[in-house]
Amino acid sequence: MKNVYVLLALFVALSVSALRAQDREDPVDLYHMGSIREIKIVFEEDNWRYLLDSLRFNGEQLLKAASVEVMGQPFAGAGVRIIDSNSFQPGSRRNGLYIQLDYSTPGQQIQGHSSLSLSSSLRDPSMVREVLGLEIARKYMPAPKANYANVWINNERYGLYVNVESVEGDFLVRHFKGTSGNLYYSHPETTKKPLPGCAPNIFGSLQQDRSVDCLKRNFHLIQGASYAPLVEFIRQLNLQGQPLEDILYADQTLWMLAFNNVMGNLSSYSGKDSPKYFLYQDVDGKMAPVLWSLNLAFGGYKNTGIGSDLKVTELQQLDPFLYSGNNAKPLISKLLANAQYRKMYLSHLRTLLYNELANGNYQTRARELQQLIQPSFVLDSNKTYSQIDFEQSLVSTIGKVSKIRGI
Repeated sequence: MKNVYVLLALFVALSVSALRAQDREDPVDLYHMGSIREIKIVFEEDNWRYLLDSLRFNGEQLLKAASVEVMGQPFAGAGVRIIDSNSFQPGSRRNGLYIQLDYSTPGQQIQGHSSLSLSSSLRDPSMVREVLGLEIARKYMPAPKANYANVWINNERYGLYVNVESVEGDFLVRHFKGTSGNLYYSHPETTKKPLPGCAPNIFGSLQQDRSVDCLKRNFHLIQGASYAPLVEFIRQLNLQGQPLEDILYADQTLWMLAFNNVMGNLSSYSGKDSPKYFLYQDVDGKMAPVLWSLNLAFGGYKNTGIGSDLKVTELQQLDPFLYSGNNAKPLISKLLANAQYRKMYLSHLRTLLYNELANGNYQTRARELQQLIQPSFVLDSNKTYSQIDFEQSLVSTIGKVSKIRGI
């Protein structure tokens, strides 16, 4: 039996290596790791900046583009809006963008992708956190692809962006049993008072609340007919003695929790308010968490929700059992109360620590990514950080207020 486990582990390792190589070596892939894609947008309106800002303030409506060109492929009537995130800055010349290729013409897509998500990396002067983090994550769990794109609007350079694969379409086809399941995104409204009758400070933690209206303040319904499946999942998750394997892809969840801990990814379920992750319920009725928005990984966000922001040494020595005995994070406490899952989680922690960090591989890869994007970064007249900040960001703290630690 022991030999079987050894062979299985070897098979998994070889499969992971093959998948990673495929990510890097397929030059026609929209998300090819060694390429910087060109995306060109043309609006008929001269005041398109004002219009995009206005639409962002008033909801999630899209501004119809006269044309969008991706890798030389034209798309007529695509819709564009500023990404709904805390990085939005009114009047900024470099906000993140969401592009819906099939906005006016159903079926328009590129390589199975009907939408594009372009992150401005506002809180990452290195511009490698998201691409590096997702490359590491893909070796152990379903996670989006990501590379870089030069974006042009009305023939002017808008900036260098991180091009992140949307969690829909081709992503769901690759990792799950089709695209017909229910998809939810944790996007808690932390600045608003809770609705009457709703519990305070639940946000994206998956604690049980009183009503669907309470839940809607913390999760967006991205795909599916209703919030009912998420309500039922949360109810069962918070039950005593519920067999988690009946409602949850437990191992995938353990990988995500281990990743969050080792990679200092606290702008996610494991940190304050539990934001910025997806839950996908497939045709078998089981939920799977999916990482998203790693712009603040590797210690870019420093608050666990317990006490004040962590210092560098505290981030490096983050308690692996943080929240394990705390029902404020039932996804953690329920899983780690199970002896088998606890052992699996510790094994995942060790794998990530020794395979990705202790050997220095992540540092080498971060430098490779910076070398790839440096020429485009220099030409980006709308960039948030200076060339010196960019070059020193891997090893130094950037900024006197936000104090973004080096990777």
